[in-house]
Amino acid sequence: MTERLNTTSATAESAVFTPGGEFYVQVSAADPLTTFSVIARVDGNADWVEVDTLTITRPIANFSALPFVKIAVKNNLNQATAKAWSNP
Repeated sequence: MTERLNTTSATAESAVFTPGGEFYVQVSAADPLTTFSVIARVDGNADWVEVDTLTITRPIANFSALPFVKIAVKNNLNQATAKAWSNP
């Protein structure tokens, strides 16, 4: 899996990536209140929309093909390590 996000910031956002088809996202956070938003858009000119939210109690999800994706971490108030991966 490719690491998309590794931060200790209260909020942060990954770089945009383009999965080649169906993909999975897995997250990990030391702070149980930390949330991760999977954000996507179908065109370079379209608005970004949140397609799912992951937490340490629901750390893995799979998604249909989306051309533009990024992962945002929120509520990492203790500024503990928060990580997200995807395949591909």
